[in-house]
Amino acid sequence: FPATIFLVPDLIDQRIGDSQNIVLDMLTWPEIREMHQSGLIDFEPHSLTHQVLSQINLEQAEKEIKESKEVIEKRLNKVCYFFAYPRGNFNEKVISVLKRVGFIAGLTLNNGLVNKNTNLFELPRQSINSETNMVQFKGKLKFDFKLFK
Repeated sequence: FPATIFLVPDLIDQRIGDSQNIVLDMLTWPEIREMHQSGLIDFEPHSLTHQVLSQINLEQAEKEIKESKEVIEKRLNKVCYFFAYPRGNFNEKVISVLKRVGFIAGLTLNNGLVNKNTNLFELPRQSINSETNMVQFKGKLKFDFKLFK
């Protein structure tokens, strides 16, 4: 089934520790291109270095947002429309930058479902990460995922 992976370009091809100090290999550009070419996986930006955008100055935040978009668009020959806020943190200034550089939506870490009244720059999402076990994963696909946070 289709999925979207939000990339942090400066972390591609790196090894980093997760919240439980488990060292993980990040995707490489050849892996990303292969998945992108499958047509099932979309890649969108998650900032350049994963900084909390509302806690840095506006110029730095714009660089994080704009350059992450440019890198992914150039590497995958595509247009990026969606942005996931690092750590789900955002404010009106960050949203204004997203709009200015051409995004049509921003994704938070808030659980919930999208409906016609949902603000496109405050979209909830069903996040899957290294801490999501198989029962939680299945639950997020089938049931009210608030039970599985």
